[in-house]
Formats: sequence, C-alpha cells, structure tokens
Amino acid sequence: MWRTRPWKTTGSFSFPSPKQAPPRNKTTGPIGRDEVLLRRVRRDRERPHRPGQPAGRFPGRSVDPDRWHTVLGREEFVLFDLAFVVVASFGGLQVAPAVMDGAFRNAPILFEPELAGSGSLDVTQTLHGEFGQDFYPIAEWITNSCVFLGSVGKVVVHHDAELLLVGESFGDALRVMLTADQVLPVLKVC
Repeated sequence: MWRTRPWKTTGSFSFPSPKQAPPRNKTTGPIGRDEVLLRRVRRDRERPHRPGQPAGRFPGRSVDPDRWHTVLGREEFVLFDLAFVVVASFGGLQVAPAVMDGAFRNAPILFEPELAGSGSLDVTQTLHGEFGQDFYPIAEWITNSCVFLGSVGKVVVHHDAELLLVGESFGDALRVMLTADQVLPVLKVC
C-alpha cells in the first residue's frame, strides 16, 4: 500500500503530471491495479501476524449476541454482562494465535458461542459448583475444546476430560491463548 501517492491530486480526481508518472514495471510498462493488489497480498502474507487485527477485530466493533444466545438461552445458559461484552466484541471472529508452539501446542480461537457450548450445560453447572460463579461459552479452541467465561472473569477450557485454567481475567486468558506463554494448570479431571 502506498504511503504517499506517486502523483499529486487536486480535488477528487486528477491525472498524473508529466513529471510524476505512475510507477512502471521494467518488463511490462505501467503497473496495473491487479498487479498492485497482488503485490500487496504477497507482502501481507510475508508480514508477521498481528493477533486480532486481520480477523476483523477493531476498536468499537460490536455484533448482536442474540444471534448466539437465542439457542443457548433455550438451553438455560445465563448471558451475564461480561459475557455480553466479550461476545459482542469478539463474536464471529476466528483469531490466529501469534505463537503456535510455545508452552503448549496452540490453535486458532473461534469465537462462536453456540458452536462451542451448545449441549454443555452440565459443564457450566460443574464449574458453577467449583467456583461459585456463572459461566458462559465464548469460543472453541485447541481441538474443539470449549472456552467458558465466568461472571467474575475467570476463563476455563473444557478439554477432553479435563478442566484447565486459562486465566483469572479475560485479558489474561486472551494473552495466553494468543501467545501460548504458560502451561495451562489442570483444575479438575472429569
């Protein structure tokens, strides 16, 4: 992407001045729009991954959590304020982690609460008994494991027959899920 335009413009449109001709490819003449886009795609593939941004996450992003909660509400999941904010902000995104092989083998995070948590109300009831707070499914991660967010902020993943602590807050958990910088402690073997 151009940091500065190769020619000056005035108003909404102007032709390049003779002194500032458009960029040229040595073999085929002026570079066409498609060639510029292809170069941009190649360059973006070579850049280091910036977690969150390529997936569509930006400040102020908001989607309607009812899209997922209509099904989960029928299954008696409780959509508390913190879960509402997280799902509204991240819902529908697939975020590739910054580090794939850190303290554990990492995987992309798919923020699809219905896909992750439908049919797992029994797990949330177990978590409620263990920690004394409501839990809501927010994402799928590491071989289709369900990530649950607690009403006080604790984030737990139900992985096969284990409950693993991801973080004491959503921010800490997101950092761990993106960077794989610490081993996930086992909370309980189910």
